Amino acid sequence: MMGDYLNTKLDADQVLRRAYDETENRLRVDAEITATIGDIDVHITAASGDNISIVNADGTDPLVINPDGSINVVTDTELDQADDSVAIGDGTTLVTVTPIRGLNVTTPDSVTSSSPLNALNASVSIQLSGLNSAGFQIYPGNFTGTLLAESSVDGGSSWATIPFYDPLNATVLTNLTFTNPNPLKIVSLIPLGGSSHVRVRVSSYTSGTANALLRASTVSGAAGAVTAAAFGQVTNTYVSIPANTITLLLASNVNRKYAYISNGSANTLKIQMSSSVGLTTSTGLPIPANQYYEFRGDNLFTGNIYGISSNAITISINEGIP
Repeated sequence: MMGDYLNTKLDADQVLRRAYDETENRLRVDAEITATIGDIDVHITAASGDNISIVNADGTDPLVINPDGSINVVTDTELDQADDSVAIGDGTTLVTVTPIRGLNVTTPDSVTSSSPLNALNASVSIQLSGLNSAGFQIYPGNFTGTLLAESSVDGGSSWATIPFYDPLNATVLTNLTFTNPNPLKIVSLIPLGGSSHVRVRVSSYTSGTANALLRASTVSGAAGAVTAAAFGQVTNTYVSIPANTITLLLASNVNRKYAYISNGSANTLKIQMSSSVGLTTSTGLPIPANQYYEFRGDNLFTGNIYGISSNAITISINEGIP
């Protein structure tokens, strides 16, 4: 059967001419398609060789992990300035975060060089910078003189005397005295709260020299050991207080680890620490009739303690020392 080949819509292979593009070897499709892609999970694992680089703002100096897994930290006290930033990205496309506050890194341990103590007011000092404690060591030498421990809260401009703590006999010392030849001595310092610096200074000098150093660290200081350590001796006293008369109940004692003031009278006792100035029967800390007050632990006080009562009374006092 013969047909009109020239006018047919089929080619020689019986394929629709209008639907098939022989130059591209595919069906002709005229369409506009909009595709919506949902959430994509990105899994990054070190085992697969994946990596995220942490670099600075210009894409250089990537953060390097040490073989032991640690990283090197650089203190930047100016990190809160507007031109500082932290950038995270692949080195080309970066996400930059400008911090609000700076990051301060505290060295967990600091030690001075060995310094000679060979003249009046010669000293060795160290900055605490948030560290918990300080220890002092003097090496054997021929030094003869007296050493004081001092603490500063204003960066080293002003100094206040603080005690030493000798762990060999659990004793608090107001100073260290040496004669020629001086032995090796290692003690703790008990600084003031909020101290910025501590030092050991030659307060009295006779002759000779010995090298010494200070070390500050995050190790708990001696203050806790001093207040918490058990005391081996107790002194019992009975103090008579005339009516309306300020009376010294306990004299200052740096070795005090405990004190107990018992008011067994029928009258209120008023006490005051350090100074008697301003103490009256209307001021001070009241110890009511048949009550007591203890100085121990966090409220341990080693200075003078005064008392007064509106009537003549006798009180009982216990003091514990090493």
